[in-house]
Amino acid sequence: MNSARRVTAVLIFATSAIFMAGLTPSAAYGYYVGQASYSPSEFALAFQRGGGGARIGNPINEVHGWGNGCIQDFRGGLSAEAAIMQANCRGPAYFVIYGQWRYIVSNWGGAATGVIGYPMNDAYRHGSGWYQDFLGGSWGRTVIARADSTRAEKSVRGNILSYWLSKGGAIGSFRYPLTDSYPWNGGHRQEFEGGSIFWSTSTGSDRKSTRLNSSHGYIS
Repeated sequence: MNSARRVTAVLIFATSAIFMAGLTPSAAYGYYVGQASYSPSEFALAFQRGGGGARIGNPINEVHGWGNGCIQDFRGGLSAEAAIMQANCRGPAYFVIYGQWRYIVSNWGGAATGVIGYPMNDAYRHGSGWYQDFLGGSWGRTVIARADSTRAEKSVRGNILSYWLSKGGAIGSFRYPLTDSYPWNGGHRQEFEGGSIFWSTSTGSDRKSTRLNSSHGYIS
């Protein structure tokens, strides 16, 4: 076999090995989807669900630990920057793209997983907007949601999240969040398309009661 044929055979073998390992090749930055992961096929599946290189872009590093899980960063797709994240470095991996990823990076940077944890699902269409659930950080379960009317990501968490979900969440009477929660009258308040939710804790008691009128939900 001449040298040209030997090189061709090696390249074919190497490419076949990559696909057999569950890795999706991407030469832009010299890394592969799922590279260095214990379960590269999970990253490859998330990559394909998220629209592949056209939307997510190309990996710019290997899969690496971040807080209580593993992550691989991407760049160059319609999302500009994105990530595929896997809680506890095992099980399903999920993509975080577009505004969800920008919101996470701009608000918490490298401390993000300690605050909101890891995604529980891919971003998905829900009513008149987009929705993604996170769990495992100090905030407990958190939703990052974006209304079509504002095209701006906001987070909903804690007692406000619980109350919001009890009223139907994004497809209920309050619909999508317009702001993040903020301090207000000794508690926290958050504005939604359908009204406001205010949360406070009564001194000496953890019992909660609720009441609702046409524009505001109160939890005290």
